[in-house]
Amino acid sequence: MKRVLIILLGVFVFIALAISPSISAGLTDIYNEKRLLQSAVLLLGSLSFIYSLFHNKLNLAQHTIYLWGSFFLLISISIFLSQHHGWALLEIGWYVCLLQLAFVLAYLYQQFPQIFERYLLLTIISFATLYSIRVAGDLITGFVDPNWPSWPDHTRSVIMFDGENFAKNGFLGFKNVRFFNHLQTWSIPVLIYGYIKYQPKLTFGFRALFFVLLSFFWMLAFASGARGTLLSLLISSVIVFVLFKRQSKEWIKKGLLTCLAGFLLYIIIFYVLIPDGSGKALARTDSSRRLELWGAAWQAIKSNPIWGLGPMHMANVNSQNPITSPHNIYLLWMAEWGIPAFLVGGFIALKSMHKWIRSALSNPCVKKVALTISLIAGMIHSGVSGLLITPLSQILFVLLLGWSIGIYYSGRNQPLWIKRNNSFNGVLKSIPLLILTIFLLVKVSSMVPHLEENKEKFQYLNRNKKIELFPTSRATIYPRFWEQGFIGIEQIELSNEIQKQ
Repeated sequence: MKRVLIILLGVFVFIALAISPSISAGLTDIYNEKRLLQSAVLLLGSLSFIYSLFHNKLNLAQHTIYLWGSFFLLISISIFLSQHHGWALLEIGWYVCLLQLAFVLAYLYQQFPQIFERYLLLTIISFATLYSIRVAGDLITGFVDPNWPSWPDHTRSVIMFDGENFAKNGFLGFKNVRFFNHLQTWSIPVLIYGYIKYQPKLTFGFRALFFVLLSFFWMLAFASGARGTLLSLLISSVIVFVLFKRQSKEWIKKGLLTCLAGFLLYIIIFYVLIPDGSGKALARTDSSRRLELWGAAWQAIKSNPIWGLGPMHMANVNSQNPITSPHNIYLLWMAEWGIPAFLVGGFIALKSMHKWIRSALSNPCVKKVALTISLIAGMIHSGVSGLLITPLSQILFVLLLGWSIGIYYSGRNQPLWIKRNNSFNGVLKSIPLLILTIFLLVKVSSMVPHLEENKEKFQYLNRNKKIELFPTSRATIYPRFWEQGFIGIEQIELSNEIQKQ
């Protein structure tokens, strides 16, 4: 049973991260499709965790358990006081499932370290390769046909077949190019580690192909104007160089070399070969209205400083100036969870990061350098984006988090799971998690048939100014859990005349 769950988990993680960015089934909106894939991953991860909990317990320090208990107590109060309990519990339940998945992945690394690492690198390299091939073909088409809207401008393309636009989201692979950039923030440091790891084993031709792949991936960050990705990787690289010094030089050297090659590719492709393409996005100096969004989040924090608005409730259409994301995960959590829960959760995260860095410095290697750069870059980028909201970014983060937890426990020669003396106790402790998993499964599956209906209802209400949203620069895309990310829409009744429109 457990082996079947683990195999299925590996298959769905690979499909979600390596294949879905380049290939879409086209059954629903491309953002919702990725959320549904993530749902399958988290369901399998949760079942694997619960199965392990029957006979084992996590090897956590007692004070850590007390901290987590305090955090969930505070969050439970915030959920209870919120307006939409189902949405609030969905949000926190989702984070619980992500945490469970991290522990499952950490266990797998401890049991099969070499297989796990090969699988992780294969998944990330496959993602980069498939997506780069897709974009390369698109750019070649754009070079031949000047009317073709080259990457990353495909969200504005309309390709009709049999009277229907079958490229509703273009050929970008994501609802917004920033969601692709989120994956780049996590994956580029690991790709560079993979290049360093396999370089001695590869022939000259394959080394050259790997170098081109890395350079091309950097080029995509420049071409899409991914300021958050580029700046967070730059800052985290400097921090890691200060921390690791000589041990980080190899990664820094390869990172700089491939980054410069990527920038050169960017200049050649978007300024010489396709001068009318994307090209000049890096010249932006505005904040994309983030300062206004952060101001709105700060007002929400001041209005409910202790218990917050409730998880996911900044996106509540019945609140004042609702927004699905203020492009700052820390302000978002503080506004929705309340300051006490945020401080406890933040303390757990910072304490864990401190322990990871101390452990990595005690026995440094390129792998730990790459992971540290990736995790710090993610922490920085989360402060200016929705990095920890989008589905694939959440999966990739947890994949790297589980890897780091596994490395940490293995480095200390400690098992992550300890066998229980009393299995009945494990069954009792598994029941709340099983109930939560069933709730999430029922909640998500019940919403799927109504996604398009709620999206159309939201568009009508927004178009006719029946709801008052915070004015942002985006006109049609408000992602949170689903592509139409506002909550409370489903409870708004429309008259029969409006429904017929």
